[in-house]
Amino acid sequence: MIGMLFGQVTRGKLGRLGFVGASLLLLLIWFVVVAAILVVAGVSETIVGGDLDVAQEAVVARFGLPMVIVMLVVGAGLLFANLNVTAKRWRAMGLPGWLVVALASVLTTTLQTAIDEQAASVFGFVVLLVLVLVPNGALAGIGRR
Repeated sequence: MIGMLFGQVTRGKLGRLGFVGASLLLLLIWFVVVAAILVVAGVSETIVGGDLDVAQEAVVARFGLPMVIVMLVVGAGLLFANLNVTAKRWRAMGLPGWLVVALASVLTTTLQTAIDEQAASVFGFVVLLVLVLVPNGALAGIGRR
């Protein structure tokens, strides 16, 4: 499982079902991380008597920099795993994985800034549908003569 998320960065391929499973696993991990952060915030707030500002100060004073570093490392790891899984899926469909991921990221950012958030969301949804529905090798002949 770890190899599927973080390994075979330049040559790995992933079928439709594997892509859906890996994406759901990453989503579950993200929800667990967010829930853990919310639990820590809630417990801290309860301990200090319900004042959220005092709770935030207590958490920052106690965990400050180490918590930020852990959150950055976990976030970067999940982002890399998600991009790696997506690149593997594009490769399985017959396209250059990391190049397509980079182009899709640039296009999404451009849509967000030039048009609006909804256009970027629609584009992301269409890309997700393509990743889930297009069979392996179906795009292998695109751009070749």
